[in-house]
Amino acid sequence: MINKRFSIIYYLRKVNKGVEFVNKNKSNHGKEELKIFRSFAKHYLCRINVDSIEKRKPPEPDILCKLINGQKLAFELVQCLSVKVIKTLEDAVTLKKHTDFLIQKMPEKDRNRFVDKYSHAIITVHFNNKCSLIKRKSIIPDLLNYLLEEPKILNGEFISPINDKVLESIDIKKCSVNGPIVMVPPSAFSFADPSTEVVKAKFLKKYETPYEIELVVYYSLQPEIPIVQFLDSFKDYVKKNITTSQFKRV
Repeated sequence: MINKRFSIIYYLRKVNKGVEFVNKNKSNHGKEELKIFRSFAKHYLCRINVDSIEKRKPPEPDILCKLINGQKLAFELVQCLSVKVIKTLEDAVTLKKHTDFLIQKMPEKDRNRFVDKYSHAIITVHFNNKCSLIKRKSIIPDLLNYLLEEPKILNGEFISPINDKVLESIDIKKCSVNGPIVMVPPSAFSFADPSTEVVKAKFLKKYETPYEIELVVYYSLQPEIPIVQFLDSFKDYVKKNITTSQFKRV
């Protein structure tokens, strides 16, 4: 943690591995934040009365709780997640859902043939994420038609026979599953740690509460890079700017 009066660094890593990425339900999001904060509370500098932890609504900070000594504290939570990672994960989910939708919308005869042919298969599709989402979606009908009409029983990884600029490769594995199961993993990408940017955005916000506020920055979906690559610049930013924010500690 970085205090306005003194400096201590504390990192809460991967506290929320089980959270589904695409979740727009605010009620569920609140439950996830409570789960994250309870995990954080176990390692906090002072003992927190876990029975006092409650989720609050904006413009208040996310969490209000009491220490064992009765002092009330507010906490704002923010996930350390870059826009680039969000876009990559969202695209993978969209492509997976679109592929499943097109399989279901096949004429019944073709759908039954497809399901019978790949009933015990996991089909992993690797797209080129440099291509737009529209281009990647547009090639899925041709992919499904190829898989359906290919006379050989496909098994293993092979280069796309359709358009290798958009669809890089397909990996089909026969196994004892109730298939077909289509997988669209997120494409590989380069990234930088976004911790400074997400903290900067929180420093600019205004909160309404009579209590001291602390900021909890956590990692869940963001791929991690060695902490030495960004820790110094992160500490410098917080030290220079925390006094202009409402936060006592990060």
